[in-house]
Formats: sequence, C-alpha cells, structure tokens
Amino acid sequence: MKFHTDIVLDPAQSYDFCVTLESDADIPAVTVKLTENPDVNFYRDDRHDLTGGSKTTVVYASCTGKTLDGVMLVLDFGGAPAGTTIEVKDVILQTHRD
Repeated sequence: MKFHTDIVLDPAQSYDFCVTLESDADIPAVTVKLTENPDVNFYRDDRHDLTGGSKTTVVYASCTGKTLDGVMLVLDFGGAPAGTTIEVKDVILQTHRD
C-alpha cells in the first residue's frame, strides 16, 4: 500500500512520524517505510510485528532530516493471512516538536 504526497523534507530539519496500525490477525514483519517516488531514497525502512486485535503505533521521533521530494509512505502487509482486515490511522509527519 503506497500513500503518495507532495511533502518535501528539508535536511536541515528534524522530523517526527507516527502511524497506528490495527489488524484482526497476527501479521509478522510488516514493513513501514518512508521514502520518495521512485522508491530508492529511503528515510526509514523498518519492520514491525502486528498482534491481532491490538493497536500498534509506530513512532519515529526527532529523525535527522534528509532531502526527500514527495514523501511516500509504504506499508507492506505481505505476511497477512487471506481475508485479514487492517486499519491504518493517525498518520502524522511533522517538523520535530520538543
């Protein structure tokens, strides 16, 4: 699943990012990636295990800036069992706040 934006990151700034994921089944190694289009200049590229029936909030705080032109959020649920329902919410990407 790819979410394309027109957001441009400044390498002189730090950023905070979070997203909340909820699934009705366990899903191992869900990829949460901030990148740009084309998908070659990664900002973050991490994997997270989801537990069915529980919310998982992925938080990256005070990340060092990097030049990205048109940030893209990529979520890969490739390990999800067939018929799994997944909710993605509370996506935030902002300049770091203390």
